[in-house]
Amino acid sequence: MSAIKFNKLCIKTNTFTTILRNNKSEKNNISKWLDKKYDNVLILSSIPKDNNYIDDIKKFNNNDVKLMNLMKKTGVTNLLDYSFNTLSIGEKQLLQIIYALISNYDYIIIEDALSKISSLNKEYILKYLKYIKNKTIINITTNKEDIIYSNMTILVSDNIILNDKTMNIINDEKSFKIAGFKLPFMALLSLKLKYYNLIDKTITDMNKM
Repeated sequence: MSAIKFNKLCIKTNTFTTILRNNKSEKNNISKWLDKKYDNVLILSSIPKDNNYIDDIKKFNNNDVKLMNLMKKTGVTNLLDYSFNTLSIGEKQLLQIIYALISNYDYIIIEDALSKISSLNKEYILKYLKYIKNKTIINITTNKEDIIYSNMTILVSDNIILNDKTMNIINDEKSFKIAGFKLPFMALLSLKLKYYNLIDKTITDMNKM
């Protein structure tokens, strides 16, 4: 994929954007391009190695009730009492994403940095990221299920880039398929129910179905 094609990636600031790619050979190329394009970027690692995450999180005074609740639900508050080197990769990834949220970085790039986190904790995190207002969060993934949590979605295939609000992308099933992707399960189920007039809008949250 060339830099010319990457130039079509339009990232709206202060939103949570998912870049869904179907070409595994492009892994890391997108994040490297974004790192060069934007200032003050933090790229999260799939294997975190920074031993200072725990100390930095402990020092942070936060009045964000939602973030504190996220830390409790995911077990991060309990992890602060342990040595970083004794934690599993998934636990280190949890500390890393919390550190990113309290950091001064404007752009946070996630690529495989949630891969070892439990599905429930990952859902908690992705739901929280959707409402971030003071940072631009970019999740680069091959997991189509991730897009239902983001505000904006960019589909990147070999020859096509589609960039729009997530709900617009989901409701355009034809373009989604042309780009070489299958719809997320909840989106597909919702569209089928709409077709039979069982619901009147696309719903991507099972709890609201």
